[in-house]
Formats: sequence, structure tokens, C-alpha cells
Amino acid sequence: MSSITRDTAPAVLVPGLLVAGTVLYVLPSALHGNPPVDSAADTLAYVAERPSWRVVHLVNIGAVLVWLAAFGVLARHLGGRGEALARYATHVFT
Repeated sequence: MSSITRDTAPAVLVPGLLVAGTVLYVLPSALHGNPPVDSAADTLAYVAERPSWRVVHLVNIGAVLVWLAAFGVLARHLGGRGEALARYATHVFT
């Protein structure tokens, strides 16, 4: 039986965070559907009819933060080589 050490933790943690972030981004997005985009009034009416709209989008934002955390863990694990990855991930996810 293997145990997770400080050196092997990123190999377990990073994929888990990436999968969790993807699920948290895709599933809520698929559940709330696409609003009409031709008219601002129609879009606002669509959003007003769905009380969960804000929660879904907060979950989407949380998913992006989970992805950012995954890249942060990976960058820290890579040491000096990960600085560029950390900067790139921060720019992309911001």
C-alpha cells in the first residue's frame, strides 16, 4: 500500500483539482441553459425567471479558482521552473 508524500501529493492533487474544476464549471453551465442574447430585455427576463442564476455563476467562478489552485500547486512543485507556469496560469484564469 502506498502513501502520499510531499513529493507525490501534486501527482494526486493536481488531477483531482482539474477534474473537480471541470465538473464545477460544466455541470452548472449545462443545467441553467443558454439565455437569449438578441435582446437585453429578453436576457434580463430569462435571468430573472431563474433564481439560481447567481449561484450557478458563483460556482463557475469557483471552478476557475479551483483550476488556478491546481496550477499553483503544480508550479510550486516544479520550483523555479514553475514560475513561468504560475504567471501564465494567473493571467489566463484572471
